[in-house]
Amino acid sequence: MLERRKKSDRLTTKQENLSTKFFRRVISFILATVIMIFIWSVVVSNGIFINGKINTNNLSRFGNQIFLVANNKAPISTLIPTTYEMPGGTSVYNKLNPSLKAPKDTELTQKTGKFTTLKMNGHFQFIMSPKDKLGRAVSSHIQLKYSDMEKIKGSERPPKINYNPVGWHNYKFSYRQGETTGVAWLMQRGHMVGYQFCGVNDDGRNLFPETAWTNAGSYDSMDDSNQQSQLYYENLLRNWLKKHGDDWLDYEVKPLYRGDNLVPDRVKLTFIGLTQDGKTESINISSSYGKRLDDGAEEVILSNSSPNAVINYENGEAIER
Repeated sequence: MLERRKKSDRLTTKQENLSTKFFRRVISFILATVIMIFIWSVVVSNGIFINGKINTNNLSRFGNQIFLVANNKAPISTLIPTTYEMPGGTSVYNKLNPSLKAPKDTELTQKTGKFTTLKMNGHFQFIMSPKDKLGRAVSSHIQLKYSDMEKIKGSERPPKINYNPVGWHNYKFSYRQGETTGVAWLMQRGHMVGYQFCGVNDDGRNLFPETAWTNAGSYDSMDDSNQQSQLYYENLLRNWLKKHGDDWLDYEVKPLYRGDNLVPDRVKLTFIGLTQDGKTESINISSSYGKRLDDGAEEVILSNSSPNAVINYENGEAIER
C-alpha cells in the first residue's frame, strides 16, 4: 500500500514537473516573440533597415537619441517611434504628446489666481515687455476692439521677419500626420500676440522660437482645429471680438522658460472680455488645456513641442524623433 502511494506521488510530481516545464516554455516563447517583434518594429520604424540595407544616417540619428537618453537629456520615450510598422505592413500611430481630450462645453476647472488687465483708456493698447538679460522675449499684452483688427487687416503686412530670437535654430524634419508624410521646418519665429491683433511683425520683444506645431497647429500648413496650437485660440478670440463689436479683449501671452534655457518649453495665454464700462466677462473657449481663474479669465498653457522632434530647450538644438 505504501509502495503504491509512493509510485502515485512520484507520478504526480513528474506530471507537475512536465506541466511546469511546458508552461515555462510557452511563456518564454511568447516573451521572445514579443521582444523580437518590438526590436524589429523599432528598427524598421526608425528607418534603420530599408529595402534589405542598413541606412547609416538613420542609424546615426537613433544612436544620438540613445546618447541623449543615457545622459538624461531626453526621456526614454524618445526611443519609441511615433509610427510603428508592424509585421504584415500594419501601421500603429503613437502620439507621444499628451492626447487631446474631447472638448467640453461645461465650465472650466476653477484655478486660484487673478488676471491683471491693462487699465482701460478707451483706446487700443499693446505693451511689449523689454527683453530680459539673456535677450529673451518676456511678455506681450494687448487690449483691443474688433474695429482695431479691421484697421490692421486693411494694412499691408511686411513680407518677412528678419529678427532671429535667441536660441533660434531651424531644422527640416520628416513627419507623418495621418496618411500624409513629408518634410517641414521644425521652428517658426512665433509671435506672442499674433499679427492679426497687433499689426507688429518684426519686433524681437514679441518673437520667440516656437514650433510650427504649437504656433500653427500643423507641420507644414495651418490647422486652427488643433487645440495644442496658438492659432486655435487666436482665431476663436477673433470670432469672439467680431460677435462682441462693442466689447474689448484683454489678452496676454508669456513664454515660460525653465532657468536660463533660451527656448521656452511652454507658452501661457491669458484672456478675458471687458464691457464698455470696464466690467469683466468670461470668454468661453472649449479647451483641454485651459483653466478658469477666480476672476473669470481663462488661462491656457501649451507645450512648445512637436511630435516629430526632441528639443534641447537649453540652447534650441533638436534632433528628429
